[in-house]
Amino acid sequence: MVLVIAGAIFYFTRDENSFFKETSLYNAVPVSVPLFVELNSLKSIPFDDPVLEKWVDVDKISGFTKWVQQLDSVIKENGDIQNGLRSERFIVALGLMGDKNLTPLVIQKAEGNGRKKSIEALSRVLFPEPEFTYSEIDYTGFRIVSGNTADNKKSINYCFTSGLVIASTNLVLVQQALLQLSEPGITKNPSFTKLTKSFESEPDIAWYVNQQLFPDFLLEFANSSSIVEMNEYGEEVKHNHYRSLQAFKKFASWNEMEAEFNDNDILLKGITVANDSANHFLTVFNGQEPQRSGAEDILPKNTSFYTSYSFSNKKLFFEKLEKYFFLAGSYYKREDLIGKMEADLRIDFKETFQAMVKNEMIVAVTNIPAETAQKTTYFIFDVNGKSKTENLLDSMLYNYALRKNQMLEDFKSVYSLNDKKEFTIIEFPFPSFPGIWLGKPFYTAQAKYAVFYKDFLVFCNTEDGLQNYLFNMEEGNKLGADKRFQRSKSNTGSKSNISSFINVGRCMNLTNELLSADLVKKIEKKKDILRRLHAANWQVGGGKEVYSNEISLIFDDGKPEEEEIAEIASTPGTVQEMGDSQTSWQCNIGNLLVTKPVFTINHNDKENREVVVQDKSNKLHQIGNDGTIRWSIEIGEPIMSEIFQIDYLANGKLQYLFSTKSKLFIVDRNGVNLEGFPVSFPSEATAGVSIFDYDNNRIYRYFVPCEDNKIYAYDKEGKIMTGWVFEGTKSKVTTPVQHFRVKGKDYIVFKDEHQIYIQNRKGESVAKTAAEFKNSRNPVFLTSSGSPKMLATSTKGVVYAIDFDGNFTETKIDKFDDDHFFRADDLNGDNSPEFIFIDGKEMTVTDESGTVLFTQKFASTIQHQPNIYRFGPKQKKIGIVDAKAGQIYLFDIAEQPHSGFPLQGATEFSIGKTTQSSKKLNLIVGSKGGSLYNYILD
Repeated sequence: MVLVIAGAIFYFTRDENSFFKETSLYNAVPVSVPLFVELNSLKSIPFDDPVLEKWVDVDKISGFTKWVQQLDSVIKENGDIQNGLRSERFIVALGLMGDKNLTPLVIQKAEGNGRKKSIEALSRVLFPEPEFTYSEIDYTGFRIVSGNTADNKKSINYCFTSGLVIASTNLVLVQQALLQLSEPGITKNPSFTKLTKSFESEPDIAWYVNQQLFPDFLLEFANSSSIVEMNEYGEEVKHNHYRSLQAFKKFASWNEMEAEFNDNDILLKGITVANDSANHFLTVFNGQEPQRSGAEDILPKNTSFYTSYSFSNKKLFFEKLEKYFFLAGSYYKREDLIGKMEADLRIDFKETFQAMVKNEMIVAVTNIPAETAQKTTYFIFDVNGKSKTENLLDSMLYNYALRKNQMLEDFKSVYSLNDKKEFTIIEFPFPSFPGIWLGKPFYTAQAKYAVFYKDFLVFCNTEDGLQNYLFNMEEGNKLGADKRFQRSKSNTGSKSNISSFINVGRCMNLTNELLSADLVKKIEKKKDILRRLHAANWQVGGGKEVYSNEISLIFDDGKPEEEEIAEIASTPGTVQEMGDSQTSWQCNIGNLLVTKPVFTINHNDKENREVVVQDKSNKLHQIGNDGTIRWSIEIGEPIMSEIFQIDYLANGKLQYLFSTKSKLFIVDRNGVNLEGFPVSFPSEATAGVSIFDYDNNRIYRYFVPCEDNKIYAYDKEGKIMTGWVFEGTKSKVTTPVQHFRVKGKDYIVFKDEHQIYIQNRKGESVAKTAAEFKNSRNPVFLTSSGSPKMLATSTKGVVYAIDFDGNFTETKIDKFDDDHFFRADDLNGDNSPEFIFIDGKEMTVTDESGTVLFTQKFASTIQHQPNIYRFGPKQKKIGIVDAKAGQIYLFDIAEQPHSGFPLQGATEFSIGKTTQSSKKLNLIVGSKGGSLYNYILD
């Protein structure tokens, strides 16, 4: 936040002042402060900058901006205060005080009496008497003026000395600065001196970060608990982000970064100093020429974050890496683990893998589900000759297989992406090797499975993850097509030696793992604000003690995601397509999906839809329109019903209603059960709940058929309705209860094995039909062709049309199996229904008379009912899922597939718009690997 504010000050003053370096200001900066900012002025600061506007509702930023505006106004309007205060350069040093909060210390030139009087006058205006009582403190010969409120909760402290004014709300920080004037300070620090001497031009605004101290500030926000895992050697391995931050002290010595604003982006650009003598990690890249990373072409579009190391001199890089580990304190443990791998693989591990690598290594994470341990991780490097690397890998696996009395083929399997593409997937016995070999951050990757893809060797922690990776690569869904990556990358140079990218929205599920419990609670309340920071890109370029350093921060620019995709698509080659369809995002849920993904309304943001879906572990997930999982809750059982949205409280805020075999649930948008829910059923349900709002007045009724052959009717609050008098069916009802309104009358319709029941609102019979047949598993459909009729099929596929007086006709189409699917709908707007039958692997579409319009065969037996999707007033299409083959289809009445189909998918799917103003439709479907795909349709 401080970076944003400081950058804004620069942005609006950069063309008005010249910057003159004045080293006397540095002399007063306490060596204990982790960072300070050097600004060239404090005048004419408008706070309508796009970035600041996104954060104005954050209390601390709002308070700060108001205070700065007041300060500027006071200086301009008070004749006793010199206007020069608005244009003079100053330093704000941020010290860790009290509970390790960053507290500002202001240092500015104040050489003349006029300037001193102006500063004192300014102090009395901003901290007025009698609210503040002023006194003088003699501190080792320095005269400190201190103003305090009666309760000592507010204070201001300042001192004039050595031609400077030093001021802070914290007295101790002023005292530290005064003592610093007579002690060797940062200007005597060789690294800081080298930093300032490396400037090619004088910066207008610069942040200075002490790499040895800044991690101490970050530690306050880190989760100090450890994550314990078992490695392949049967040993407990503890991963602790708190200690990882402490280790970041060894990355370098000092950083200096200038801030530039560009609409909704911030670029921090500068230099970093690292020393061989201090064994700073960054010196591993000493002597390396910056390289162009291949990450954007070899990582999938749904990458959450990655870090890449690239080098021009491989031999030098690994020599320096080994030296770093030797001096870093964990050398012998690393050597022990490498020795264990060498014993089983019968190779010189370092020599062999160094020979395999060409010039880049990448660690990446794509999908991060609520259970973060199930995130999908990758370790990738470009190979130094594909055939050579294949031989080396085969040789080590052959040696391993011999020692374990196995065959080399036992570690390989063939994955068929399609009829033309096959890949060999290799199981690697030492998945922890990337972290052991390369250290942080490569510990993130678990290299359990591997595949050669083009000139890269790709490792992944799961086989499903590797299959999803291959699919994305073959279909062109690469990171380079991601709009957030493009925006962040466009601000930085094309070459580097260390490159990192993070998509903030995709990483929100990591907050509990990375951050302290107190900070997580605060973030939960301000999550929407945090999401305004879309992504960050960090790049470091090699050098000799002095390294280039760039950070690109991109913020929400107020445009819908789909609109930005359309903008990118206008530039040739920037959007990759799947057939004629594109994927906007993919989200790994972590388990196979078992319900149809449902578009739901976000009552707080009706422009953008959310998606709700349940997985095989019975967790219900809500996914935002950017593909991130907002929450996951345990349901305990599979959901049997549709997932409905209702306005239970009649206040415009919507809830989710659904049922399992034992309970009726109503949960709010944040996944919290409403008071009084879930409601337990008296007997296990045999079909999902139905919800009726007869008069559209939000007085809801819920109907559930149960094992005891009864239909239970519940009122809005989940209480059994005494006015429902239906006694029971003769056998089980296995389809949801239905409601039809015909000619102003309400009919409640349901069916058991042999009978269709036509009741009124009370459950009383209003009609009986003489039609005798064994009901299929399909629901009843209403048709308005002629007089309204209900359509049902027998187990053999005979269609019965029954009117609401009980009269019926029957139409024999063909003989179908007992477990056929049936659907009736008007596909072409001619007021006559078409019949859709699915029987095994074949779909048959007929008109109302039974004339076959077309048939379609599929690779596998269809296990899901057909769904109908509306594309216009006279155009509906049939959606089919071939779950075993992992493909979805969309046909019109003329048997024509929708453009780009079939697509990859293994669940029923929904079609709608994630962003309502978009001109494109979205299709949401689950994959065989447990991911959720968001396709963009024409």
